[in-house]
Amino acid sequence: MNKPRTAWELRGRQVTPGAKRLRLFLMAAALYLLFLAVLISFLFPPTVDVSLGSVAEEDVIAPRNAIYIDGQKTEELQTLAEQSVMPVYQKDFTPARQNMVRTQINNFFNTIEEVVINGALTNEEKASRLSSVLPPAFTSEVIQAALRIDSHLWTTLLSYSMDIAQQFLAAGVKEEDLTQLSSRIREKVGVLGLPEEAKAVMVAACQAAITPNLTLDREETERRREVARNSVDPVRRQIAKGEIIVKKGETVREEQLPMLEALGLQRREFPWEKLVGTVLISLALFATWTAFSLYFGADFLTVRRMLFVALLFTLIVLAARFLPPRFIYLIPIPLAAICLSSLFNLPFAVVFAIFSSLAVGLIQGNDFLLSFAMLLGGAAGAYSVRRVGKTGDYLAAGLTTGLALAFAVGASGLSLGKGMLMLEEMGWAFANGLLSGVFAIFFLLLPATESFFDLTSPLHLIELANPNQRLLRRLFLEVPGTYLHSVMVASLSESAASAIGANVLLARVAAYYHDVGKLVRPDYFAENQGEFNVHERMTPQLSTTVVTAHTRDGADMARAAGVPEPVVAMIQSHHGTSLASFFYRQAQRNSEKETPEESFRYDGPKPQSKEACILMLADGVEAGVRSLREKSPEKISKMVGVIFADRVKDGQLERSELSFQELERVEEVFVRVLVSAYHLRPEYPEPVSKERKGHVEEHAAGQAPGS
Repeated sequence: MNKPRTAWELRGRQVTPGAKRLRLFLMAAALYLLFLAVLISFLFPPTVDVSLGSVAEEDVIAPRNAIYIDGQKTEELQTLAEQSVMPVYQKDFTPARQNMVRTQINNFFNTIEEVVINGALTNEEKASRLSSVLPPAFTSEVIQAALRIDSHLWTTLLSYSMDIAQQFLAAGVKEEDLTQLSSRIREKVGVLGLPEEAKAVMVAACQAAITPNLTLDREETERRREVARNSVDPVRRQIAKGEIIVKKGETVREEQLPMLEALGLQRREFPWEKLVGTVLISLALFATWTAFSLYFGADFLTVRRMLFVALLFTLIVLAARFLPPRFIYLIPIPLAAICLSSLFNLPFAVVFAIFSSLAVGLIQGNDFLLSFAMLLGGAAGAYSVRRVGKTGDYLAAGLTTGLALAFAVGASGLSLGKGMLMLEEMGWAFANGLLSGVFAIFFLLLPATESFFDLTSPLHLIELANPNQRLLRRLFLEVPGTYLHSVMVASLSESAASAIGANVLLARVAAYYHDVGKLVRPDYFAENQGEFNVHERMTPQLSTTVVTAHTRDGADMARAAGVPEPVVAMIQSHHGTSLASFFYRQAQRNSEKETPEESFRYDGPKPQSKEACILMLADGVEAGVRSLREKSPEKISKMVGVIFADRVKDGQLERSELSFQELERVEEVFVRVLVSAYHLRPEYPEPVSKERKGHVEEHAAGQAPGS
């Protein structure tokens, strides 16, 4: 008793949670190493034997997308930025400098005035003396002009000269400005209404007094030029996978060397920093993906199912590595997302699409526009099949996925200005979506997909739910009582599974088939008996053996009919190891000795999934409520609560992942569905006369209130 009956169950019993986590970790580690190997081989390809000035013996083709820095163009822009920076000067406009200039001008005019008013000297002597004491700016012509100026103008000329010199000092005078200083002073003096002799003297005085007060600050100038140079972003160029870098017979030019280095086809030294960065980025990506996958897949991930996910990821990685650039948008991320959403759930599929898209972007040289397109296509595919009812839903999902992927590719193409190439890529993207829907149907219907990976295809479940299936047809024709019971259990299971986010289709189909074992001995079960009860002539022990055998018989019949193993396991576990209490109490009454419970329990195993747990509870409450004489809401609610409490107390739910909060939700749903199914109908009054009897019955049959 209580031994697992199938290899599928045996695997579930033998693998402890710790061993399961270890196996999943080892599988994730192996998958990471595979991805890392593909990524490194892509980012660090073998070098090619070319150098500057050599002739290429064959075409050098870019093995992947890459971005390189155009050093020549970058240098040109940096030089222009440097040249745009004006030199920085330090200006000496201190009071001391201003006083010095004013003093010099004042001295010039005092000297001229003293000599001019000296009546003891002739004009030749005056000119000679002034020429000897004044600076070179005072030429002989200027000195002769000074001798002709009226004495009453000297004060005015002095004031004007000081103002003009002050203006030049305030504006700043550089060394290179001295060559044009005389003409600039003459421009300012020219607007004054003074005699030409006076203007000439003022120009000479200012020119002699003004010296450069702007000194070049070489350190600050160089600093600003360096800042301007560094502010220029390097010019980055895009290299497309498959692009010819150097044609056969072509001489390698200097501007081609950065392209070869960016692609890893030529290396001055091995880029250890890039390798370490690649390892760390991919490790972070995989660690995050593994954590999210285990979070969203804790209820259903087994080693074999993780192997299935790993194979899908491997297919995606190899496609990203070896597909030609023209067909890069045929990477099967949408197909994988559709399959995972159908087999598991939407969050798990979306997480897979996110991280596989990022992985593809890394492989393609950080092409995250490709990642964006693949993510949008994968998410659209996963969302489109979150609920499927027929095969055509997958074709519709393929169409939706194709449109979403084509839109993403088109948006990326517009941002890069691809032109007509964008239309071709959109076509391949749309084809990817359509093919994903078609191949998903083929892939999910493969028997190997279910048998080897312990998966249950929704398409297979939809097919099994058809009432014309042989076993369901036999239930309907041979044991209609059991069939009606199974339909009601299916309704309860489907509603409860939907309420807690479990697999609705699996719960419904398993409920249809859970009692097929009763076909072997239908008369031994209450719903198929007439007035005679065969158990009245049997011992409790024999009755228990016959009744409890229906789970084992049902599993064998379902397996022979090709029913998926998860459904078979639910058939066998829908009573768990519960007690056949009616026969056990009967045996206690008939025997004076203590009766061991183990002889009156089902073989098991206990339910090991949420869906199996829901099926056990639905089977129990449907039978329990059907046995009530009065099916009022209060009685139904009480009966459901008693059965739930009994299953929990008996430990039948201890191996499932059903939480107490989910259990409460399931109980609420069961009560609501059963109250609705067994709602009270008013009695129809007896006909008042025989003539109207037929009319009243006809009215009641066709328009019964509340039905």
